[in-house]
Amino acid sequence: MRVASVISLCFLVFSSSVAQEKKDYREVWAYAGGWFSTEDGKTWMELSFNIYHDNRGRPIQFKEVKRTKEYVEIYDASRKLSVRLFEAKTEWKKDGKDEWSPLLTGQWRKLGGIMKIERLDPSSVKVGWEGKLTIHGKNFGEAGYVSIESIPPKNDVVFPKIESWTADKIIVYVTKAVTDKAGIKRLVVHNKAGDFAKTFWSVKK
Repeated sequence: MRVASVISLCFLVFSSSVAQEKKDYREVWAYAGGWFSTEDGKTWMELSFNIYHDNRGRPIQFKEVKRTKEYVEIYDASRKLSVRLFEAKTEWKKDGKDEWSPLLTGQWRKLGGIMKIERLDPSSVKVGWEGKLTIHGKNFGEAGYVSIESIPPKNDVVFPKIESWTADKIIVYVTKAVTDKAGIKRLVVHNKAGDFAKTFWSVKK
């Protein structure tokens, strides 16, 4: 009986280890000034300063079409463009082309893997609020930018003005463009090195 229990325990430990090895953490690929990200492994978004200004604040959407050990391939049907996300680079090609061309250098990142957001002050606001929002946390690193968008996403990403940035505190100025409607907002801190941390913020009626 004891032998059977030991065997069962060993099997469970082995199964758990295999499951952890198989889990794929490739959800965010960051480059200088922007990133590709997914939350469901199906739809990907690309957002950067240039895209924000050129595309009226709307991220570019991709659909994941292939995932291997070497890369994740995503496709933008509107531009008929394929992108492959590798460990340290990306490649692209248009429909009808055979060769892939270099695009960006960067790397896979984990949200919250390095920096950490501990709390927001104020923790919630009312519709129409405007003022300074303080982000408290750890390891924010060198100044990058902060983005705020609705949940679920509605192509309304806003980059509030940064008042100050230190390793454990960031102060941004939030305008009424962010708080014009009630709901849950997703706030993401993105430093210069490409590290991310995210949290949620509430706008109440």
